[in-house]
Amino acid sequence: MRADKNIKILVIDDEKTIRDFLVRLLSTDAGLVEAVANASQAREAVKSQRFDFVFLDLQMASGDSIELLAALKEISPSSKYVLMVNDLCRDLLSKVAEKSYSAWVRKPFDIIEVMRVIRSPLPPCSRQRLAVLVIDDDQQVREFFKKLLQEGEYEVTCLDSLTSALSLQNTMNFDLIFLAAKLCGAGRHALCEKIKEASPMAEIMVMAGRNEEKHIAKIKPTPLLLGKPFEIDKILAALQRVKKLKGIC
Repeated sequence: MRADKNIKILVIDDEKTIRDFLVRLLSTDAGLVEAVANASQAREAVKSQRFDFVFLDLQMASGDSIELLAALKEISPSSKYVLMVNDLCRDLLSKVAEKSYSAWVRKPFDIIEVMRVIRSPLPPCSRQRLAVLVIDDDQQVREFFKKLLQEGEYEVTCLDSLTSALSLQNTMNFDLIFLAAKLCGAGRHALCEKIKEASPMAEIMVMAGRNEEKHIAKIKPTPLLLGKPFEIDKILAALQRVKKLKGIC
């Protein structure tokens, strides 16, 4: 398969020689290859733009690779995650859920094996799926939406703050945004307005429990309200309505 210069790849490894090698190798096929050395840099990179592939060293000295994988998948669930594994940490693979990564490659690298990974077909065009953003600082709410919308017809991104959402919206377009009402209170109305400005074509549903509606009183026009506890039928109805409006398969 010939090179696809639209592909974007992120490499996460705490060894500079590995980062430099993979940047040179993968750049022969990809349009953009970015390399970072630690978990903090990785999170910022994934928040700033969407990568088609993320190569992650499974045994970084910090020992947080598995936790980092889970965090990155929450930010960018549609990326393909490729674990880099040496013989000494092969047993760590058993601690990683198979559904959380797309492939793994051996260290030292087999160049043919590495290039085969990025030349494999990418997932269907994201515009065949509804792009949904969930913004809530309650992890249980984020997990609820991830489980509810885990089917392939949805591309779901869950974030815990308005600032993280604004950063991501600079590079991604969303069709439907579920926004926690409590995040819009205490002088944060301007941030909520910026969320709307960043995705002007998105439908926004504000999630509000008892007495939380007051937080959205200053937001104009008044967004749609989704009451807590959630009624799944209302969520599914909203998803279908937006899919129909957007003409998404």
